[in-house]
Amino acid sequence: MGCGTSKPAALTAADHKGCPLLAALDKPLVAALRSGAIKLLRAEFLRADGSEAVLPKLLRRQELERMEKERRIRIFLTPKEAVAALRSLSREVAGLTYGWASPDHPDVTGEYLANVRRFLRHPLGEHAFPLRPSLT
Repeated sequence: MGCGTSKPAALTAADHKGCPLLAALDKPLVAALRSGAIKLLRAEFLRADGSEAVLPKLLRRQELERMEKERRIRIFLTPKEAVAALRSLSREVAGLTYGWASPDHPDVTGEYLANVRRFLRHPLGEHAFPLRPSLT
């Protein structure tokens, strides 16, 4: 591996004895993803050029679900895709927790989503596949 140009080999659960222990912690999350209680946003949707026009601010989950249905765009991963991303061992799932900017809206100015996009478009965030914001 010279000059940071080579990619490391993909990890497997056998590569680290802690992986099975950590994977056991995922069981409740897998159940929540399968049931739809938790949904993951598609990072590629947020990264896409022009996505700011479609979604300038973070919205409540219910509003995102309605937008996805009405506009026929894919905002969320399917439960199957979400579980696969979680189990991939390549750190593709990112979580976002933050306080709402106001009691009525999760992202009044669009600042939170702009920062998420900046991270996802940066080399440090290119590994993130789906995103699970704290939407209520």
